[in-house]
Amino acid sequence: MSQNCDISTVMRRDQNMKYMTAGVTPLRLTILLLIVYMVAFADRQLPAMLGEEIAREFKLGDTALGALHGYGFAIFYALAAVPAGCLVDHVPRLRLLGLCLLVWSTATIICGLAPSLTQLSVSRLVVGLGQAALVPAAYSLLGDVWPRSRTGVAVAGFAIGPYLGVGSMLLLGGQLASFTNWRPPFLVAGLFGIGIAFIVLRWPELPPQKNISMREAAPAQHWAATLVYFRNHVVIIAAIDGALLFAAMAVHAVLGWGVIWLTRSHGLLLGEATLALVAVVLVGGGLGTIAGGMAGDRLARFDNGHGRLCLLGAAMLVAAPTAWAAFTSGGSTAALGLLTLLITLVAIALATGPAALQDITPPSMRGIQHGLAVFLVNMFGLGLGPLLVGMVSETFDDREAGLGSALATTVPVMLFLAATMAATGRYARCAPGRPFSTT
Repeated sequence: MSQNCDISTVMRRDQNMKYMTAGVTPLRLTILLLIVYMVAFADRQLPAMLGEEIAREFKLGDTALGALHGYGFAIFYALAAVPAGCLVDHVPRLRLLGLCLLVWSTATIICGLAPSLTQLSVSRLVVGLGQAALVPAAYSLLGDVWPRSRTGVAVAGFAIGPYLGVGSMLLLGGQLASFTNWRPPFLVAGLFGIGIAFIVLRWPELPPQKNISMREAAPAQHWAATLVYFRNHVVIIAAIDGALLFAAMAVHAVLGWGVIWLTRSHGLLLGEATLALVAVVLVGGGLGTIAGGMAGDRLARFDNGHGRLCLLGAAMLVAAPTAWAAFTSGGSTAALGLLTLLITLVAIALATGPAALQDITPPSMRGIQHGLAVFLVNMFGLGLGPLLVGMVSETFDDREAGLGSALATTVPVMLFLAATMAATGRYARCAPGRPFSTT
């Protein structure tokens, strides 16, 4: 086993040296993936940011609006994630990523041109389908070019993309929409994404890393080994994915309804609410992601390899009462301060969970591992988060106060469930006698 590990390390070092001679470094690749992730989240956040204008044009209630932002994107995105993860393990990953970016950016443009709710909904489904390969491909690439001791920092460098993407779209798209209508931001975002897609397609391709024992394996042997791996690690994988699922459910509920909540409950204008949420997302998301990555790398060596899960669970446990306080606060200043703390804590969890998955996943199975995580997190996290808040909101007679009450009721429960799942994983063993092994 140690000999195979030594050979694998030498192969990775040689491969990375060849890759860097082409003018590409791990840092440059991470920045490229970060930009793509920014584009992805900017595109998927548009219906949430422009929800009130879209609802007025198509006469939508809160439940329908939540469905458009949630399952209107998440169904195809989640269902395609596992097949996309399998592709990632077997095809050139950057070529696949560039083509997917081209597809979802074109669909984003079509969203901005849609004359009916049906065409807008179908275009949103295509955006989700196009983005399905992004996360599995990115984590597979990052795992190949960064050493395990830097996993948390590498994942954090990529995972900060959603906050930068949402922040930039809230800032630029919100201001553009305030001077025009909801359609131009879709067009601008789509055209920008197409430009980035051509850069990705021209980027030097990195050959996939494989385990020494799996390098020459036939497809049947590969799938048999994959099934054995998942069977031996089912508890820890379920715990990490479950914690990420509930954390994502909470953050998408907050991001999906944040601007609307600030306008309804605190009387802010659309431009003011947009700028306020930009500050919250950039500060909280940036600090939490960086802190989660750095702290996770330090803690990964402790507690028999479960340090990252301890950090994830602790962050979610503190986040639950913070969410309740934020959405029940009467003053906008206090609410925004608490909301910043909430986003910081959730960002710590969302940076820590994928790094924990990287720790326990062999290189040849990273695509399907993260594809499964994308399926679970988005089918139930992104899909249900905004939808549940919208459904609970409509049970209140007072439309203005009902949304805040719905957020204060649902988000803390989601975060507490995330902490519970992390605690479950803390006591799991990946394989008999070898916690957090990758075999």
